[in-house]
Amino acid sequence: MPEIAAAQTAADMTYAKPHAFMPTGGSNRRAARMQAAALRWLVRIAALLTAAVLVFLIGYILVMGIPNLKPELFAWEYNSENVSLTPALINTVLMTAFSLVIATPLGIFAAIWLVEYAHRGSKLVKVVRVTTETLQGIPSIVYGLFGMLFFVTQLHWGYSMIAGAFTLAIMVLPVIMRTTEEALIAVPDSYREGSFGLGAGKGWLHNVGAADTDLVFALVSEEWGLLLAVGVYELLYVTGLVRHLRMVLYSAVMAFAVSLWSLYGAERSVAMLGLLIFWILLFSEMMANHVKVDIEMIAACFFAGAVVPYLLSAIIRILTMTSGRYLIAIPFLIAFLSDGGAYFVGSMFGKHKLAPVISPNKSVEGVAGGIVAAMLGMLIYAVVLQLVFRFQVDYGAAMLYGLVGSAVGVFGDLCFSVVKRMSGIKDFGTLLPGHGGFYDRFDSMVTVAPLVEALILLMPVVK
Repeated sequence: MPEIAAAQTAADMTYAKPHAFMPTGGSNRRAARMQAAALRWLVRIAALLTAAVLVFLIGYILVMGIPNLKPELFAWEYNSENVSLTPALINTVLMTAFSLVIATPLGIFAAIWLVEYAHRGSKLVKVVRVTTETLQGIPSIVYGLFGMLFFVTQLHWGYSMIAGAFTLAIMVLPVIMRTTEEALIAVPDSYREGSFGLGAGKGWLHNVGAADTDLVFALVSEEWGLLLAVGVYELLYVTGLVRHLRMVLYSAVMAFAVSLWSLYGAERSVAMLGLLIFWILLFSEMMANHVKVDIEMIAACFFAGAVVPYLLSAIIRILTMTSGRYLIAIPFLIAFLSDGGAYFVGSMFGKHKLAPVISPNKSVEGVAGGIVAAMLGMLIYAVVLQLVFRFQVDYGAAMLYGLVGSAVGVFGDLCFSVVKRMSGIKDFGTLLPGHGGFYDRFDSMVTVAPLVEALILLMPVVK
């Protein structure tokens, strides 16, 4: 027994004695403090080096670049001597705006679907999120190469603004999606449950309030105003009617303002003040540059920047009417069905030229086919309004809309054909690949839209 007790005592002493290579608690704390201090100094040194490199780069750019800044570098017109940046800056802003118009609705709606509608934890949602995160990490040069191969080469869009806008939209779409998705995920589920308890649901879009409706109208007006501004640029600068870029910019701003006035119903004093400022700016340019600017340029700017946008803004005014969300389709139906019917019938049966000098492809048979197509389209749409949306419809008025609208649309088309003939160009631009510029597609709308607005006020098609 004494031997067992001695052995146990020796064993206890053996396990109680620390090993020689194990540090004590005090040495552990000292080592941790030394490591933390070393890391802090490494971070400080790295931050100082980063700041030094940044200061060096900024200083180098300022020292080497400021002496080369000259007023000619920001001239409104580009040439090989001044190498102006202003046209490139304007095109960059326009391309960015168009890309956001394309990508923002898609990204926001996709994020809403992923968070609110799709089943949480589903494989499809995971695949979409992984794909989106992967696309975020792709270098921009890869997107540029894709846009070059697909939009420019494969789709034959050429070096157009719309090709660049679509490429940029694809590049920013993942960022918009992920940002919106994370913002929606951050909303507590208790808020959703409370809203459901108060009567809200996923079909809330069917019951938007006045404020939401105004927001939608504002967004539509702004996008339409941007299109009008681009149309002004094509109508003036591309055609060569006005080569003074500053006057073109004044006209583009005026076109955008006209669309906003149509939305908010600007008072007569506000509209007159805007027109007065526009008039003063145009004549000031003529007085300052009377060698380059003449009265014909002023007339062209006023026509393209004020008159035509006001006529086209009838679309915005129709949208703001009672039942405007249903009436807004009428001018588009008349214009596009008339063009399509005229093209089909004219290419198949056209023999008698309507205006061979102005537009050799237009025929009397094509015009008749366009009128018939517009009348049939309006008749079908009237049936839809009555059966689907439960409106009381005046079918005679609907047929009259198609008849008169199609005939007037042909006149608008011929008017812009005269402008292209005088300018010696085939298309107004390359905004819509395969279709030309803005006014190549919306030339007939210049006369159709205000006519439809007047007919709705004088002879309503729905009650």
